Amino acid sequence: MKMKFANLQGLALRLCAFTFALCISGRGINAADLPDVEKICGAKNMEDLAVIGKTRWVIGSSMAAAKNGMPVPNEGTGTLVLVDRDARTVQSLTPADVGTHFDSNRFPSCSGPLPFAQLSPHGVDLRPERDGTMTLYVVNHSKRQSIEVYRVDARGKKPTVDWIGCSELPSTAFPSGVAALPDGGLLVTSTYDQKDAAWKESLASGKPVGSVYRWDKKGGWREISVGVIAGLNGPAIRPDGKIAFVSGWSEGKIYRLDLAHPERTMP
Repeated sequence: MKMKFANLQGLALRLCAFTFALCISGRGINAADLPDVEKICGAKNMEDLAVIGKTRWVIGSSMAAAKNGMPVPNEGTGTLVLVDRDARTVQSLTPADVGTHFDSNRFPSCSGPLPFAQLSPHGVDLRPERDGTMTLYVVNHSKRQSIEVYRVDARGKKPTVDWIGCSELPSTAFPSGVAALPDGGLLVTSTYDQKDAAWKESLASGKPVGSVYRWDKKGGWREISVGVIAGLNGPAIRPDGKIAFVSGWSEGKIYRLDLAHPERTMP
């Protein structure tokens, strides 16, 4: 499984190499070893990245230390990282850098703020808002399995980040990636079920395990695809919101998921 994660990290780095590459300390392929790319060093355990609109800024997740290639729920924390592509700098955010403005109307089921010092991030996604800000969705494994939500405002000299809410997944889920839907909902991949004692063996052998969850404000979370794909991760949404693409990284495939008819999942 360590090799599969190394391959995944290498693939992610090569996909973003047309813009820049991060010199990552930790497991997997180091960006410093990749030829002919622009390198920005200083990030640790980077998992996911999102460009903040048309600005020079990128925000990403610096994962907590992992065991056997996977972050452990409720053990250890990471942080969010701001990358300035022009200045070639990396800043790991601290609690002093992140405000709290709980939008309970938008997230009525959220039990309250998660202290930023306790964040254990995984996948991220950004969605532009009409007022010029962006909403950042962050998969979290600390204290609760959740999507932590932040408002990112990059209209000034430097982006500001404020926590505004959350959506808590079933406690047995292990979310890995998140994607915002055009209707305001969310799509999340859960790599495995924490009640499944054989999840490591299933992932190592390429056996289907895990679920795709969909969330909306009215209905909350529901599973729309279960036990079809091995090693679910990395959702991406077609602009019309009808089709999602998810990775089965432990079997080396990309799947097309019809959101209206999730039973029609196909590689």
